[in-house]
Amino acid sequence: MVTRRTVLLGLGALAACGEGRKVARKTWGPLRIGAVLPLTGAIASYGDEAHKGLLMALDAFDGSLEIELDVRDNASDQAQTEREVLGLIQGFGASVLVGAVGSPNTAAAAFLAQREGVPLVAPGASHEDITRAGDYVSRVCFTDPEQARSLARFMRENLGLRRAVVVEDQGNAYSLGLSESFRSELTRLDGQVISRERFATGESDFTSLIRKVRDLKPEVVFLPGYYGDIGPMLAQSRDVWSDMVLLGGDGLDSPRLMELAGAMTAPLYLSTHFAADEDRPGIQSFVARYERRFKGSPGAFAALGHDAGLLVLDAVGRAGSVAPDALRDTINATRQLEGLTGTLTMGAERNPDDKEIVILRLGPEGRNFQARI
Repeated sequence: MVTRRTVLLGLGALAACGEGRKVARKTWGPLRIGAVLPLTGAIASYGDEAHKGLLMALDAFDGSLEIELDVRDNASDQAQTEREVLGLIQGFGASVLVGAVGSPNTAAAAFLAQREGVPLVAPGASHEDITRAGDYVSRVCFTDPEQARSLARFMRENLGLRRAVVVEDQGNAYSLGLSESFRSELTRLDGQVISRERFATGESDFTSLIRKVRDLKPEVVFLPGYYGDIGPMLAQSRDVWSDMVLLGGDGLDSPRLMELAGAMTAPLYLSTHFAADEDRPGIQSFVARYERRFKGSPGAFAALGHDAGLLVLDAVGRAGSVAPDALRDTINATRQLEGLTGTLTMGAERNPDDKEIVILRLGPEGRNFQARI
């Protein structure tokens, strides 16, 4: 799927967050933004939201810069990601890339972006190795070790619980990375990992696993994984795990999770990037505009897509150029840019330094903001 749109946008105040951050007003371009996102496939809801958020960021500008946006569907697939990235660089002539969403796909995109010398901004790819591809690669989300450690602290300090079972996807680097950091931090905090249980991506019958976890009698079940697998697991475990607390990472933060899981009987806490009900500057105005345009509430990946676009446009204004090398330098030099997901200050490895993590609670009462950690 290819979506091309040419719009005239400006580099004035950043209206999206209402912070009044001024950037240069010049007429040059065009700025060619190539986006590679999973619009179909296993993690399509992430890509759909990121696409909508990116459009919201672009539409918040008003003025004189010509921007061409080319959006490609990677079908949640690494090989397709590589083909679309090369097409955007070599065919479309992208000045900057946004994508891909999901760490395996983004790792493939990052390698090519670095090799070809085109900056890539990842909205949501939290594996810690992503930006180690090189200086053309940055991200607006936190990393897996950061969110896993935050969940362990939340479990011990906020919930006052100690004993956990970890249920991990044995073939998924995202899941295994979260598991490792969570177990290490929980042990450091005098918690106990009773057992590590494993499943495979695409598995459909979790009966045996669910009973084994029940028999271990943990206080907490930690579920590092993606919504497409964990949703059916939760549906099958509803009555069996009802007296346990469930924890998960941002891979569960999708509107599709509740469709797959059905009514929640146990509380589920997620680490994520954004809460639509949080009272922070700019969030409620963004939510209102998003709901008017897309007839639904924005989730974390909508906010991440927005912040990726915000970072690119802010960097263009400071660079006074659409040259890839200039954009790389100004993206990497970003300081104190107020986004929907938090403050963006790029560190030495082009990750946002000291960015807080949002904790949500999902349950019968709905989806509610709990804390920033």
